[in-house]
Amino acid sequence: MIKKIICNTDNVNDVKSLFNEIVSLKKNYGVFIFGQPGVGKTFFAKKILDNLKNVYNEIFINQNIKNSFFYIDVHRWISDIVNSWKSESYNSFKVKTNANLLILDDLGSEFFHESTSQNILSLFDDRYSYLESFNSDEIKNITIITSNYSLDELKNKYKKLVKDDVLVNRILSRINGCLNLEVKFIGEDKRKFNKD
Repeated sequence: MIKKIICNTDNVNDVKSLFNEIVSLKKNYGVFIFGQPGVGKTFFAKKILDNLKNVYNEIFINQNIKNSFFYIDVHRWISDIVNSWKSESYNSFKVKTNANLLILDDLGSEFFHESTSQNILSLFDDRYSYLESFNSDEIKNITIITSNYSLDELKNKYKKLVKDDVLVNRILSRINGCLNLEVKFIGEDKRKFNKD
């Protein structure tokens, strides 16, 4: 069962509390963060990345364990795939789904169509399979997904774009399988304040 909470990004204590909860986890964890543009979803995910890089590097260097972090803008990734179809050498950018920290930014903004939906399915199928097979008390794996859509809104959007309900259900099932927490970010558009 995915826990659902609201985080007011205008309230520093809300953001710090969520941040501390995620970085202090002792097990595999997945967070789906959604909200209006500009509320700080990507900024927050990148701060988690920066923090965990420092923590993990210290732990892993001492234990001689290889670690990995992977950030991907889903919109850009799918655009690169579509653009590569036009070139003579098809070169799909492979997402490192076995990263200790995998951030998938802006899910739902990508070109979603029968031709690209299999890439999204494979992405989440690979991540889910990796998490299911991973067994370590020393290392945790975190998946952070950001979107302007809630999980329900994302499902409805995908179903309107492709008429294959089974495919969309398979994608959402795998996304849900990677998650423990759905967080709705609310607050002012931070980009408005950066212009002043």
